[in-house]
Amino acid sequence: MSLYDIVVKVEAKDQSILEKIITKQIRKIEHIHTTMTLTVIEEQEK
Repeated sequence: MSLYDIVVKVEAKDQSILEKIITKQIRKIEHIHTTMTLTVIEEQEK
């Protein structure tokens, strides 16, 4: 097994929905022991 066995792209309308998807769905999948979440911050206007 490597550091990243599966990479998933999840899009949500807001942070609270994303948190629910991760905690209530992804982490409940059999054989998922840990997760790492990386978020994208949209570029600010200059």
